[in-house]
Amino acid sequence: MIGLRSVSQDAAHLEFLANPTVFLLNRRVRRIVYLRGGGGQEPGENIGDDFPDEPPDANALDQGIDGMQNAGVSARDSSQGDPALNDGRVDQKLVSKSLMLGKIWEFRFFNYSEESLPGNPSIDEVVTKVLEELGVNNSLEALKKLADRQVRKRMRSRFRKLASDQNDLSVMLWHGPKKPRVRKWSETWSHSQMTRFSRFRSEHRSSSAGTLLTGDIGLSLDFSVIKRHFRSKWSITSEVQVPHHGSKDSWCKELTRNLPSGSEFVIGAAYRNRYGHPHRCVVVDILRFHGCQFVTECRGLERGMWFHS
Repeated sequence: MIGLRSVSQDAAHLEFLANPTVFLLNRRVRRIVYLRGGGGQEPGENIGDDFPDEPPDANALDQGIDGMQNAGVSARDSSQGDPALNDGRVDQKLVSKSLMLGKIWEFRFFNYSEESLPGNPSIDEVVTKVLEELGVNNSLEALKKLADRQVRKRMRSRFRKLASDQNDLSVMLWHGPKKPRVRKWSETWSHSQMTRFSRFRSEHRSSSAGTLLTGDIGLSLDFSVIKRHFRSKWSITSEVQVPHHGSKDSWCKELTRNLPSGSEFVIGAAYRNRYGHPHRCVVVDILRFHGCQFVTECRGLERGMWFHS
């Protein structure tokens, strides 16, 4: 399905799409962990110690990741019998809603359930039909044929309705310190420099410290489910990536009403792109309550434009 929409004809890219496990193992990757949902009870909201006043010691992040358990399923049950998953370097883990890194940094994931996506057929259904249409038996052979531009064009036309909106298969991720301190000026560890234990002083007068990454997901499909899933995280979120480059079809303005004032929304879209992203209504909705930064690229150079209410 990804190869059907891909513009790349690079052999390595097609090899990766056909079997990511084998691709990585053949390149001396030491360990691969597949994470699957349904890992039992979610960790409590107050797990771990309070966020430290001083930088944690060098071994703090080596405590491992909490919130995972062994999947307890065979490769045959989990991935159509892919023998590569029987390699000793490959693990499968069940995860709860949250993962904890060293009891310091929390990661919380979200994706729509299959029941929430009535317009999307199962992946197996689409793949089976594509293989039949191409007259091949496996994904690698199919991807090699899809490297031909004319074949890909014909197949896109044939299967456009079957996989009409893959964006809603996106995974959302919230991440941030487990328990930031509430102060006049919040002090948190920088996301990008966490491993170097650098510290920055946030300009937001709140305990906000988390980042919400939305990918290309359609927020309006069922925002009530998303709201409930991140229920304890809205009040401590300071940065939000706007889904799908600011597309109005992926947007839900209720998102802005759940976040503390002073939160910043970041929109990534190509300069003067043909889709008109970001849409004006998205920017206007954000500016009613928050700040907004529009990041784009122009001839390979990053440009930033800030919008203020």
